[in-house]
Amino acid sequence: PSSATQRLLFEAAGDAEAPVRAAAFEALGAYENAPEVHDLAFKAAQDDPSYAVQAAAVKTLARTAAPTALAVVRSALITPSHREVIRRAAFEALALLEVPARDGLALGLEYSAAGHPTDARIAAIDYLRLHASETRSALDRLLDLLSDDDVRVRRAVIASLGGVATGRALEALRLHQATETQPALQAALKQALRQHPAANE
Repeated sequence: PSSATQRLLFEAAGDAEAPVRAAAFEALGAYENAPEVHDLAFKAAQDDPSYAVQAAAVKTLARTAAPTALAVVRSALITPSHREVIRRAAFEALALLEVPARDGLALGLEYSAAGHPTDARIAAIDYLRLHASETRSALDRLLDLLSDDDVRVRRAVIASLGGVATGRALEALRLHQATETQPALQAALKQALRQHPAANE
């Protein structure tokens, strides 16, 4: 480590308490292009007994532009964990990485589909939102998921479409408002329509 602060963070990354280790990796995310940080985070992402620490290390690898970051993200996406904390971190990390659009979208489309755990699907939906204004396949998937059987998925899609600045997204929200039966989702629809970038054009 090249500074006193970094040395302290390295010590904290080896602490017996998982919350301390996780916080250390969050802070180490500020050290871009630091090979010693990459090495430490790579090991934690693979081997730490705490899901929260693994998740923090995955995000640190992305924030610090580690050469191994994309490979670790792909590994994290096949790693189940409590409330999908590791897969959620993987999609947060993926959004930070410079990857070919088709590669990132393929992962978003894969994990947003039925059959994956709900929390992983919601993370994928949030990732697709980042691309839905410019990429037809991402927007098409979000629109399809408005009729998903999972209420939590529908809520996530409604929230995501509220930030997608296209007329198709706005029209889909308006049409869905006429058919959605869940009161909580009706409230979410009203909020999404109020905040939609194209609503007042």
